[in-house]
Amino acid sequence: MPAGGGFVNVSSRADYDRTLEEVREANRRAFNEVSLSNAVSRNSVRTADVASDAALCVSNIISRESNRMSDDLSRRWNAGEEVPFSSEALALQQRRHRALLDRVSAFSERLRQQEDQARDRMNAAAEAAR
Repeated sequence: MPAGGGFVNVSSRADYDRTLEEVREANRRAFNEVSLSNAVSRNSVRTADVASDAALCVSNIISRESNRMSDDLSRRWNAGEEVPFSSEALALQQRRHRALLDRVSAFSERLRQQEDQARDRMNAAAEAAR
């Protein structure tokens, strides 16, 4: 059936029924394609949202911890206290923050892989239904 419609000459009920069935089938396929596209898009957006939320959470943790450490060390230095552990504390904090960033990166990568697998399964199911 030509795309975009057009005049169809039907000379019998059988021609009419066949033409109508072609239109119904084209509509069914279009609906399925749109449904698949919507599902893939929803999964993609949800995956991005979760990954973004996790990254933001880790960023907030790092920011708060950095500020607290800085405020604590500054307060001690300004009070004239000796702070012999400051270098070690800052190094430990940096390693912790790097580990948090690595974990959120690995989490985001796992989500992306799961999204890809879900998309592949949906595409395979759609292909099998065709």
